[in-house]
Amino acid sequence: MKYLENLITNFSLESLTLFLRSKIHRFTPQEDDYSYLFEDKREILENYKNICKLGEAELDNSEELIVITAKVVQNLTTRSSKKRQYEIAKKILKEENRDAA
Repeated sequence: MKYLENLITNFSLESLTLFLRSKIHRFTPQEDDYSYLFEDKREILENYKNICKLGEAELDNSEELIVITAKVVQNLTTRSSKKRQYEIAKKILKEENRDAA
């Protein structure tokens, strides 16, 4: 519970990593910057900065989890943010050679 409280009150990538490691024992921090994948997507880079992989884990059911973070620059709207987040996930999954999100 202390990791969750810290995550809520003092969000940082470090506190998110600590929280994930406390909940998913196979979580491995593995930072990769994916901002370069979106150099041709102005609408994404105007709204999201520091698009990075924080880490990954293999779950108990043999599925894999990739944790991606980004700093949101402008206010999110339901419609536009879902579309952009989908585009970000799709491009990163292709780069990672993964097949689902």
